[in-house]
Amino acid sequence: MGRDKGHLTDLQLRHSIKADSDGLTFTLSAAGVAGWILRYRHGGRRRELTIGRYPDIGLAEARGIATLKRAEVQQGRNPAAEKQKAKATAARDWTVRDLAKDYRAKKLVSLAHSTQVSYGRQLKRAEKKLGALTVREIEASDVVALIEGAGLTWGEANMLLITTKCLFTHACGKRLINANPCHGIMLSALLGERPARRQRLMLTREELKLLAVVVMPHSSENAGAARACTIAIVGRSIASPFTRAGNRGPCPHSTRDCPSCALTGVRRCARG
Repeated sequence: MGRDKGHLTDLQLRHSIKADSDGLTFTLSAAGVAGWILRYRHGGRRRELTIGRYPDIGLAEARGIATLKRAEVQQGRNPAAEKQKAKATAARDWTVRDLAKDYRAKKLVSLAHSTQVSYGRQLKRAEKKLGALTVREIEASDVVALIEGAGLTWGEANMLLITTKCLFTHACGKRLINANPCHGIMLSALLGERPARRQRLMLTREELKLLAVVVMPHSSENAGAARACTIAIVGRSIASPFTRAGNRGPCPHSTRDCPSCALTGVRRCARG
């Protein structure tokens, strides 16, 4: 292979993967990404330092960087280890806003759509209150202030706590922090016990069919009976199974049999 005083040219780089002089190496990954690596020895072991991608960094620039790094090696330094340490230091200076952005890109996208919407809403609240602070600054008291100051319902506040806990678990996984500041926070201690759940109005399928008929009377003379039947059906659906059996009274229909008697449990008209 042709060489120019021991160095590769840009033209040669496009057709080969070759080590330049003094450990500078041009590499090409299976995905077709080309880049520069400096290979050297430090402490009796072989090391590698990634310089950058090609063609973002050309041959001349890569040689200049390699020369500087080899000088550091000769001074007893380990440029690859120093680069890793610098990256770790930069990561530890992440703000909560940086963390939330990373969480959205790597974790939130894998969740169900409804969860993404719910968590996304809470992440915005956390960013608004804590976004400018660094992840390492956040303490349990900051999370407590976030929840207490949000003025949310118990259920929504609980979702805010869950989302914030997931966010800082992500930070622990990245080794930005050693402990989750949400650990040990109990919503009941902040907002009291969870309120009792409201009972939902439940109608059977037969009752819904009947309701659709009686709420739309065909004539004005049936309007009063329709309202009475509707009240009877709704009243039965609210009552518990233990009280429904005893909910028997005269049919509200005053002129003829009520078509809902069998469903509402009332007696048939005396004038049937």
